[in-house]
Amino acid sequence: MLSIFIDETWPDSNGIAELSWTLFKTGDKEAITGIAHDKSELPKTRKIEVVVPASVASITAVDVPKQNRKLMIKALRFVIEEDAVDDPEKLHVAPADSYLPDGRLPVAIIDRKWLVKTLDLLAEKEIFPDAIRVETLLLPIEKSGITVLWNGKDGFMRTGQFSGGALDTGSSNHPPLALKLAIAEATAKKSAPEKITLYLANGTPPPNTALWTLDLGALLEIKQDKWNLGKGATNAKDRGINLLQGDIAPSHQMQRAAQQGHLTISLILIIGLAYSGYVFTDWMFLKMEEKRLNVQMRDTFKTAFPKAKSIVDPPLQMRRNLAELRWRAGGKDDNDLIPMLATITQAIAQTAKIAGFEYNKGVVKIDLVTSGDKEFFVARDNLVAKGLTVKPGPGKRYDYGYKTQLTVTRKNIR
Repeated sequence: MLSIFIDETWPDSNGIAELSWTLFKTGDKEAITGIAHDKSELPKTRKIEVVVPASVASITAVDVPKQNRKLMIKALRFVIEEDAVDDPEKLHVAPADSYLPDGRLPVAIIDRKWLVKTLDLLAEKEIFPDAIRVETLLLPIEKSGITVLWNGKDGFMRTGQFSGGALDTGSSNHPPLALKLAIAEATAKKSAPEKITLYLANGTPPPNTALWTLDLGALLEIKQDKWNLGKGATNAKDRGINLLQGDIAPSHQMQRAAQQGHLTISLILIIGLAYSGYVFTDWMFLKMEEKRLNVQMRDTFKTAFPKAKSIVDPPLQMRRNLAELRWRAGGKDDNDLIPMLATITQAIAQTAKIAGFEYNKGVVKIDLVTSGDKEFFVARDNLVAKGLTVKPGPGKRYDYGYKTQLTVTRKNIR
């Protein structure tokens, strides 16, 4: 298996920047690594996977019925709408092959534009991967602990079979805040990790074990052997979620087959026509469903507001009319800016300060400043206690304390 690692900024270079690769063969004790700029510099192999960084892809689990997989993949973007800050249309969501024991389905979420541009740039180099993986799920998994890849200032972690994420800034003496949050969350669920297993990136000196252990409240074990993606490199089941699914996959896979000479021109045309027919049929089905829903929404709107003279956009008009009714009645929406800021400032008044904020449709992004870790956790817990959903973002340590970006929403926001 040849793994090609894509840096977060690689698409911005229009494919000019170098690509790191790792070749791992069954039976080999060590992986072969190298750098390439185009296909001619890569080892020849039958299987190619692209590995994207934890900083551009997140892993979560959703409640979704077990149904037709193709239809389910199309709906996933909207299922995760409540957990995603970005517009669902801007996201690509790929499911795992199987469900978790609790009935939820693990999914990987990535910016659609970033992924499509990456695939297009690779195609220009005649590189067509069989799969796209997230590096988070390639770390070895620990049954009763957390696994971390550390490069001296940040990295990523794996906290379970289908969980983990990117790490924010840390140092030799101070572990990343995201790692501390993961431990705190696990402890709250009564599943505190027994140890933190740390793998070091090439040339990275180990952190201060005593200080990290003291700060994390968990034993830190530093692995001296080089991380090589694991010896199960050829087993697809151990590679996590494949992002090459859904509407992104068909055209890309046909390009790959044509490039490798597996398809004749006539067969390509036949497959192309068949796929076009499939897309058209699917489009017709969706248009019919859209028409049915529009008729239903118009009937509901007429029933609720019989005096309306014209109906152009039922959902929008419904929201505006309901907002007007609330305003006339002297009511307010808890997701408005002023109520949201009032709730947030009341929750953090004793432990933190707000250095700046952004607001958009019920979502507030705040730059939270705390004097230390303890104050941050207290502020976060107070926000949750107020009925808010809190998602920590990038954080950085300064002389005056921590500055962390939080995304805050009401739990009932839609």
